[in-house]
Amino acid sequence: MPYVDKEDVELIRLFLEKAREDIVNLQAKKGIRASGDSAEGLRVEVTSTGGKLVDGSGYFEYQERGRGAGKPPPSKLIYEWLAYNKYGLRYENDKERRSLAYVIARKIGRKGTATHIKGTVTGVLSEAIRKEEVEGLVKTLSRRYLAKISTDLKKVVLK
Repeated sequence: MPYVDKEDVELIRLFLEKAREDIVNLQAKKGIRASGDSAEGLRVEVTSTGGKLVDGSGYFEYQERGRGAGKPPPSKLIYEWLAYNKYGLRYENDKERRSLAYVIARKIGRKGTATHIKGTVTGVLSEAIRKEEVEGLVKTLSRRYLAKISTDLKKVVLK
């Protein structure tokens, strides 16, 4: 298993923490946040070999690109989501709420979500994790490791 210097693991951790913060802020700014479960489930995991951003709730992929047609989401999830009164959807009682949840889940199963149908992305992930920042981190790490390799080679050759 490759070893990564502690300083580099820290650079990776800081990069991922900033990305996590940007994602959560964009989610709120774009009005995609409902219960806050997805934001709470988004975490950074760091090991001695690097790190990763983990979507503990599994919602961010759908928040970014929508959900395509196919197996509908469980109407229970839609039922719970309706409690947040997003997008002006209204119901008078629990029976109407359950019925609305079923109809929405069935429609998503047949056609997908509006974001998917439009073929657009919300930007909650793509705007937070920018190509330039990733390339900057890669360049920084590359320079550090090239310098280390160069120093190690000089020690071997000049021995």
